[in-house]
Amino acid sequence: MSRYIFIVFFLLITSWANSQVTIQFSPEIYGKTVDGLFSARYTNGTAGTKNVDINISVTEQAGGALCNIQLTAIQLLPGSNILNAGQSRKATIHFSNTDRARLAKQTSYLPGGAYSYCFEVSDSKTGTVLGENCFDADLTAISAFTLISPADQETICDNRPLFTWQPLVPSMPGTNYQLVLCEIKEHQTPEEALNYNLPLINQPAITSPLLIYPSNMTALEKKKKYAWQVSAYREKVILQRSEVWIFKYGCEDSIKGIDNNGFRDIEDLAKGNFYIADGIIKFALQNPYAAQILTYHITGLSQKDAVIKHLPTVKLRQGTNNIVIDISENKSFVDSDYYQLTVIMPNGETKKLRFQYKKQL
Repeated sequence: MSRYIFIVFFLLITSWANSQVTIQFSPEIYGKTVDGLFSARYTNGTAGTKNVDINISVTEQAGGALCNIQLTAIQLLPGSNILNAGQSRKATIHFSNTDRARLAKQTSYLPGGAYSYCFEVSDSKTGTVLGENCFDADLTAISAFTLISPADQETICDNRPLFTWQPLVPSMPGTNYQLVLCEIKEHQTPEEALNYNLPLINQPAITSPLLIYPSNMTALEKKKKYAWQVSAYREKVILQRSEVWIFKYGCEDSIKGIDNNGFRDIEDLAKGNFYIADGIIKFALQNPYAAQILTYHITGLSQKDAVIKHLPTVKLRQGTNNIVIDISENKSFVDSDYYQLTVIMPNGETKKLRFQYKKQL
């Protein structure tokens, strides 16, 4: 009987020794960054100060060990303790040789994944474990970011639209985006289209939160639905993926009786000597800003910079615009005279095009 009492007493003493220090940690709040790992709370349940060593290990379910942190000769006062900045700076941090670990080392942020955070506190002199605990958490990527345009379920009029989205926050040096656009076949979900169909656009290494439809890619087709998604990545590690949005290309051109072929970018036209406007001025213009009325004016070069009045109002939408300015009925224009069109973009940038006016025959 006394033997069993001794065993129980020994187990109680061992349990008490291993629980002299309790550890509290909120991985959902502090487990997103390497710096946050120093925010655990250590409660010294004894009446005296303890000199301890602390070991923190972080592993990810799919990627394995991420990092190991060692702190030595840390004083824990009776009661609750949080490491101060001086103690944290003396820590030794070892990172694994993986893409995830390299990203965490360079940015301090942990990529999304299923993580386990294990803390062990031991006596600095004897090595006796005074407290240990592990905490699990599923972390999403650093932040969510949202697609902007084309909007979800929108029907657009541009067969080469401008794609825009919110940037990843917080921003990290070296972050790139990848945009994938696929046609949605009959009876497919948008996710199935992105997973199984040959993409029309699969553009990596995008450094800004926008992409002009590549000129070497096939244009969109009317009445077809498309799915698109953007991924943010760094060092081959996916930081975050947007939702999958769908849109349709199918509205009719608002300008009737105008040949919509042959629109050239205003930048290209401006490089030439003069553009000949046969009753109309036609050019393409990229607008990464919100839809609004086009701000422009025309001055006469042959008439000592006379400003032309009564010009038509032109709507400017977001993305690619095929602009048509009909000046055939404006009697201020003189056949064979020279003029300058000045377009003022929403950010204040100006684009200028010189042209010669020719009356329509």
